[in-house]
Amino acid sequence: MTNRIVTVSRQLGSRGSYIAVQVAIALGWRYVDREVIRRAASHAAVAIDTPQDGDPDAGALRAAVDQIVAALDGIPSVPVIASATLRESYHSDEMVADLIREEQLTRPEAELKAVSGLSTHDRLAQNPHIARQLVRALAGMGGVVLVGRGAQVILGAHSGACHVRVHAPASLRADRLVQRMGIDPAAAHRQVRDSDRARAQHLMTAYGRNWTDVDLYHLVVNTGRVSVEMATHLIVSMIEQPAV
Repeated sequence: MTNRIVTVSRQLGSRGSYIAVQVAIALGWRYVDREVIRRAASHAAVAIDTPQDGDPDAGALRAAVDQIVAALDGIPSVPVIASATLRESYHSDEMVADLIREEQLTRPEAELKAVSGLSTHDRLAQNPHIARQLVRALAGMGGVVLVGRGAQVILGAHSGACHVRVHAPASLRADRLVQRMGIDPAAAHRQVRDSDRARAQHLMTAYGRNWTDVDLYHLVVNTGRVSVEMATHLIVSMIEQPAV
């Protein structure tokens, strides 16, 4: 099983990250999502310029990917908190505190600098040139549960990949955001709508594929009907006893 990879595409509030974490724990694999990549890139101090037209320098790209993959060894294989959004928030708080202490900045100055730093590494994590190379490198490692990054397309023909999509009704997902984050219901509905639009647009723009195309996936899970535990069991069973 060490040469296998599970990719998880999920809607905001669908509990896809929670399922992915539980799958990684059950299989003893590494969990990777945007915040893990962001943190690894930050630890490795990776910076790469991508021209507006054309691909970035191949050598620089390989070096950046190698640095990010190597930096994963310094990050827990499975996060304590499943939600990338919550981990990103905590990471921002840590950065603000460090900047105030180490650079003697005021809180507004530190918050502005922290947001800038997070944004820089988020753009790196979203970069399709980086994503393609990084996803393939992670597939080569094997034993990875990868959330997002267009991996269901990048690894569409990969014989060792299992592609999963996790979704749920928009109203239920908004209710979950209200409960989890304590935000206003109207704001939760906006976040769900905007997130769905942005994720669909990213996959279409970067890879020319429809995010909701069921042919991209081996398994589609509706967490309005299926529990996190049942979804985890289904995915682990597919890995341990593949039907095809």
